[in-house]
Amino acid sequence: MLSRLLPTRLRFIRKKVNIGNGSSISRYSDVEGKYPVTVGKHTSIASHVVLKANNGPIIIGDKCTADSFTIIRGPVTIGNHVLIAGQVDIISNNHNYMSKTQLIRKQGVSCKGITIEDDVWVGAGVKILDGSHIKKGCVIGAGALVKGVLEPYGVYVGDLPHMMVPVRELVTGLVSMR
Repeated sequence: MLSRLLPTRLRFIRKKVNIGNGSSISRYSDVEGKYPVTVGKHTSIASHVVLKANNGPIIIGDKCTADSFTIIRGPVTIGNHVLIAGQVDIISNNHNYMSKTQLIRKQGVSCKGITIEDDVWVGAGVKILDGSHIKKGCVIGAGALVKGVLEPYGVYVGDLPHMMVPVRELVTGLVSMR
């Protein structure tokens, strides 16, 4: 399965990289870290995407897309049918900084992880911070900053605190705004 990757772009992988049938990771993307990276079936990872599994695994579901210049730092779990636009940062770690007597870089990191459930659309330039849980059906507008738990089928725009616009609803088989 690793034939879909340019071998020189795989760095520091000590555990398995699993790529589902019909999926691809661009030869111009980087996959690195000591934890496993799993990509489901019929998923596309575009050029210049960085998958860093240094602090935990990265699991991406079936029929997902991650567009160019996106960075995903594990631990991250992404469900099925998730659309991630370009230049999105999904960063599941924070530097510890409470000690005044120690350099921040020497205090280590904390990682709660990030979960993105099924059928989510993440707009261009979105930043998703550690500990976030994006529930099923959410839409996150371009440039938004996400921290915390987002309600199912919510549409979120802007910086913190999030501004939730009307919830998605099912109308005769189509999704519309109320």
